[in-house]
Amino acid sequence: MKPVYTVVFLIHFALITALTNAQTTNGIDPVIPFRTDRSVLFGKDIVINNEPQINQRQVAVCTAFNGWLYAAYTYTDPTTHFVRLNIMKSVDNGLTWTLFINQGFIGDAKSLTSYDIIAIGDSLTNLKLVAAWVSSPSPNPQAGGGNPQVWVYGGVTGAYENYLLDVGGATCIALANDYPYPATNSNPHSLCIIYSDRFAWAGGIDSLYICTSSDGGHSISNKRVIATSTNLIHKVDIAYGLSSTMNSGRYYAVWEEQTSWNNSVGHIFTAHSEPNFNSPFTKPVKLDSIDPSALNNARFPVIACQYNNTDNDSSNITEMIFFDKYIPSENRYDIAGFYNLQSTNSNHFTPFTINSTSDYRISPSVAFNPYSSKFMVTYYDSTNQKLPFLQHDFNMTNPGNWEVVSQGYNDSSNLSSPQPKVVYNPSQKQGMNVWSSEGQASNGIAMFDAQYLTTGISSNDLQGNDLKVQIYPNPCTSAFNISFCLGGSEHVTIALYDIYGQSMGTITDHIFSSGTHVLNNNVTGIAPGAYVVKVKIGKTNKSYKLIVFD
Repeated sequence: MKPVYTVVFLIHFALITALTNAQTTNGIDPVIPFRTDRSVLFGKDIVINNEPQINQRQVAVCTAFNGWLYAAYTYTDPTTHFVRLNIMKSVDNGLTWTLFINQGFIGDAKSLTSYDIIAIGDSLTNLKLVAAWVSSPSPNPQAGGGNPQVWVYGGVTGAYENYLLDVGGATCIALANDYPYPATNSNPHSLCIIYSDRFAWAGGIDSLYICTSSDGGHSISNKRVIATSTNLIHKVDIAYGLSSTMNSGRYYAVWEEQTSWNNSVGHIFTAHSEPNFNSPFTKPVKLDSIDPSALNNARFPVIACQYNNTDNDSSNITEMIFFDKYIPSENRYDIAGFYNLQSTNSNHFTPFTINSTSDYRISPSVAFNPYSSKFMVTYYDSTNQKLPFLQHDFNMTNPGNWEVVSQGYNDSSNLSSPQPKVVYNPSQKQGMNVWSSEGQASNGIAMFDAQYLTTGISSNDLQGNDLKVQIYPNPCTSAFNISFCLGGSEHVTIALYDIYGQSMGTITDHIFSSGTHVLNNNVTGIAPGAYVVKVKIGKTNKSYKLIVFD
């Protein structure tokens, strides 16, 4: 057991013992103890939409400015055999989900080679959900290029508003935006679309396109080719980058090139707009040529960049790329990466491998946490049937040694092709994940879990008890949130107590209307240790434990 988990366990044991003694005299309700067989983070596997008869695959997730979450997954209509896209919505940080958009009018598509979703806007008035996909009339996407489309929906209502892109010939597409640090000359925020245009399959030239919107997704303001090749360009990804010094805002692209569909690996390239988000892109860099062991042995690249009002140690923007790296001598794949601490003005990419192991590891996903200035990564460890969650500071001190937040946040080990994704949640200032687990008849199940959901919350709370209360992050350092959902207007009293039943103060004592409410509470003025949060809604009382770390 690692030292940090040992400390957490001892604190939990002390808390449970103290609460047991305190309950007799202070009337504190019993508290369910922490599970000691896993991280205190990632409380449980949450099924996004319980439809076991539908094969839910390729789950994507994004978050809006106000903490609303959107998740999408593909499935094949059992009657028409056409592929469909469902988009779900959560207003309680992923605890519960409702159907938001059923994209049942993709047409006669038999496959989706790629898709992505992203929320853009900084108010409910301009909040939009952008969905991009590449559909193909053939169940075999290798038969030729598909039809890339980008549609815009109201982020509140889900109503269709307009489309930004509808062309032919693509195989892969991805989205990025500049929230919450807008690029220069964007109003209110910019949006970037990257997609590959497929002609090499017919003996021609493949092209990689970038389209940008400077008006929050209302229209395309710029479209340009950033790369061409006689090879097959696919597996594209895009990220936004900004720092205190390099504060105009840039978009960074990564993509894979293969000489033939028969090849399972190839080369990976990267380039970025310079000096602004709407500017031309730099000359592409072939990353796998930097590491001889990765040359022509790379696939499935993903990218994330630093974006906040902080500089790294090089007074620049850190660019981070992960990919599957094939190791011929061992006949297996591993997760490998490149980073660049001077990404705006140099090609000083450094190769690395995270926490060296002999496990078979594939399908990385990476995101940046602007609050902690850390990169977050997840992937599929097929040897152990786990989805690990790791993080590292943006200065990449000791780049091969990543902090293991969770050895595997998935509760169920029934995995085949989970394709996990990690995304930053700005309302919680932590990461969240989606993936596909395996259900009956080889059907996938779209799943959700998050770093801010903890085993410190009663499993009843996560299932949705009468109070529907959630406390996160837990453990916390400087602040925590209390979320509660009301079916009607209720008087809500929430207070904080130490483990001996002494009051530490009242958090709220007011009447709240129906709906979901989130209260943020600063705890920098209290000593590290164990506390109890007592919640009274109407005539119902409930107590929850809270751990405060230094």
